[in-house]
Amino acid sequence: MKPRLIGLMLIATLTLTATTTASAISFKPSKAGTVKLTGEGIQKLQITGGPTVECETLTGSTSIGAAERNSIVLLVKYGKCTMAGNKVTVSTGTILLDANGSVRLPGGTSLKIVLTPSIGGCSLLFQSEDESTIKLLGTVKYTNTGGKIRGVAEPLEGLSVVVHAPAGNTTCGGANGTLLPFTLTGTFITELEGGTITVK
Repeated sequence: MKPRLIGLMLIATLTLTATTTASAISFKPSKAGTVKLTGEGIQKLQITGGPTVECETLTGSTSIGAAERNSIVLLVKYGKCTMAGNKVTVSTGTILLDANGSVRLPGGTSLKIVLTPSIGGCSLLFQSEDESTIKLLGTVKYTNTGGKIRGVAEPLEGLSVVVHAPAGNTTCGGANGTLLPFTLTGTFITELEGGTITVK
């Protein structure tokens, strides 16, 4: 009888329970091509005990080969975003979708949420510490649907974002250097142009 291994794998700050089976979970494209990600409904960043950033649009894309893969790295952009009724902008950023269900910032990258200068110019910065560090943004539950993948971001405790602000400005939820707990929620669709993609 072949042994069946059930273990805990630590990925960034998230502990995932992984069960070794005949085939690992992976993204399975039908061909090489362009993968596109599109948000469904409002995407939310909830600061615990503080403001919520809400974005009406989320788009992303990348080119991939035909081989199965454990992760997909996309360039993404949030649009039409507000926080406590004020307009905010979110920098274009790179995210890594893992087939096992984590959403991360690859090493050496960042994602920045900036309030307009007219209301103080403070910002919230998500940043991996160095080139070798992967910062966890949250977890996602995948469902295969009609040759596409629907992802639903699920709240995860223990994550934080850094406030960058002028002296005395607490508009972003805290003073400069404050670490704020947050959760990401939202739904998105991942599809392969001219083909299909699944996760299993």
